[in-house]
Amino acid sequence: MRIFYWQSSKAQEGNFGDDLNAWLWDALMPGDWPRNDDVMLAGVGTVLTRQLPPAKRLLILGSGAGYGELPQAVFQAHCHCYGVRGPLTAALLELDDRKVLADPAILIPEVFDVPPLSPLDRPVVFVPHLDSARRSDWASVCQLAGVSLVDPRHESKEVIRQLARARLVLAESMHAAIIADAYRVPWIPVWSSCEINKFKWADWALAVGARVIPESIAPPSRVAWLDNRFAARAQADLALVPGLDFTLGLSISQALGDIRARQALSRDPKARKRKERYLRLRRKLLVPAMKMLGNHPDAMLQQCAEQLNRLAERQGYLSDDQQLHFARERLYVAVEALKADRRDGFSQQGKVRSLRLTQSQMKRQPVQVSYKHS
Repeated sequence: MRIFYWQSSKAQEGNFGDDLNAWLWDALMPGDWPRNDDVMLAGVGTVLTRQLPPAKRLLILGSGAGYGELPQAVFQAHCHCYGVRGPLTAALLELDDRKVLADPAILIPEVFDVPPLSPLDRPVVFVPHLDSARRSDWASVCQLAGVSLVDPRHESKEVIRQLARARLVLAESMHAAIIADAYRVPWIPVWSSCEINKFKWADWALAVGARVIPESIAPPSRVAWLDNRFAARAQADLALVPGLDFTLGLSISQALGDIRARQALSRDPKARKRKERYLRLRRKLLVPAMKMLGNHPDAMLQQCAEQLNRLAERQGYLSDDQQLHFARERLYVAVEALKADRRDGFSQQGKVRSLRLTQSQMKRQPVQVSYKHS
């Protein structure tokens, strides 16, 4: 069985939330297993709206949707879904509640122990989104703000250690919030980037009983500011999906309608040409010009640092304890089914085991927020 997950095309650059697939599944299913490259598992990550590699058998356990079109492979007979990341992905795939698991990263504390720091030594950390980390000088911002920068491109286990030992995680990266929450470290969504996908954040949060109430901060980069302006004008900003406002109440049907409209927009030839023109202009003119003028003026760095500094004094959020427990139970049932099927070499005439969830394991209540005082 091979694991499919997103991997950066840039040499020696990772993204810790995706890269944890490389070791998490072996930790959850230890032992020697028969190798079968014809079977592919889609695990942690928003991979169900990407082009999936060909495989004779496709397995889905905890993956999510949220970016582009759903590939036809997920609707074909060779695909078996043990369960998906959350109710929004389930609705897109027209699955019922029995297929709602959670993000498998919430199981990491069960297989990766992190020795704690004393309370006085636990820092506030900021984790940017991967694209935000590429284009903004967050090191200077965090130094001015008095918080620790955790680079999402670093080795996944080292990033997880830093998150588990934090007092508070300011998360632009969704998996920074997921892993902090799993170790019961409070977190706050802090978004500066047009790359933030509110659909996938809400998908995870609904599965574990959390609320996503993001704090917007100004990007410290002129190029990032221009990217945000283009995304707003192109109606491509996935952070602005109606129906996913936790402060007003959620509407899954409205969110699904909007994400489908944005998917249709991405197929529109005029919209594609606008984006291509902007990216060409960005590469050939804007980025070189900003390098000459200064992409990170002091005023932008200082404004962003002041915003982070204020947020560092906040308490942060945690998911509901009971719902997180139920989510872990659902995932363990799915992993046990996968282990049994893998042990059999997926040889039972193409069939795989169905999940047998109790009512308590399926339980998902209305979302709540709990607070953890520093």
